[in-house]
Amino acid sequence: MTTEATAALLPGGPPLTPGELAVMLGIDSRTVTQLAAEGKIASFRTPGGHRRFDRAEAERFKAAYRPEGDWASVADLAAALRVSPETAQRWVKAGKVAGAVKDGGGQWLIPRATIDAMTGGSAS
Repeated sequence: MTTEATAALLPGGPPLTPGELAVMLGIDSRTVTQLAAEGKIASFRTPGGHRRFDRAEAERFKAAYRPEGDWASVADLAAALRVSPETAQRWVKAGKVAGAVKDGGGQWLIPRATIDAMTGGSAS
């Protein structure tokens, strides 16, 4: 059976490559591979040995990995406040940045509204 024929049988459509899932999540494809290797997201291998992800599983993971909303990274926070990324990270870890949460990969996410409030709305 061809890959196209197999993909047509899958309920959510053809499986995603690590690169496609990375774009969907807004992260690097190496991070996707690492998350799969750690068992944080289910994957399977093609007969050629390439890793693939079920679309429905990817959607479930995305919902848990990245909360809905307009989020920024610690680097974005640092740039907006004109401080080093290390300083911004320290503030986030210390709880000095309202609404900051960790995503499924352990990266901090900061609500853009928080950054706007901290900069007087000039960060957008």
